[in-house]
Amino acid sequence: MNYKIEEDFIKKFVEKKYRNRCLFELSSPKKRGEAIRQLSSKFKHSLEITCGKSHNEIIKTLANFFSLSKKVYTISDMSCIDCSVRIFTEVFSEVMHGGGTYIILCDENTIFAKDEVFGTASKYIFHAK
Repeated sequence: MNYKIEEDFIKKFVEKKYRNRCLFELSSPKKRGEAIRQLSSKFKHSLEITCGKSHNEIIKTLANFFSLSKKVYTISDMSCIDCSVRIFTEVFSEVMHGGGTYIILCDENTIFAKDEVFGTASKYIFHAK
């Protein structure tokens, strides 16, 4: 876990009343997976949200906010990708084909979240104003 990156993310995207608890749970190896699966329910209501339909539509929307060749930080309940820093296009391809919960921190104002707990995955782009 990169505490500084995740702390900045929590401050920017999570409701104030949940921040300390989220940081505590993300820093706990035992609680991290469940905390990640619950994160999207604790996002601020003031965020600009775009629902993603197709792979290409999501890529096109994200390209408006940041460079797709940039390295990004990933938070996931899948340990093989959690806390990794990789080029967005590599991570995105893996995320779109995998099950579970993923949050890609694209830049300081934009994240991509995919939550696949049961059935069809929910895919969202969150942008802080």
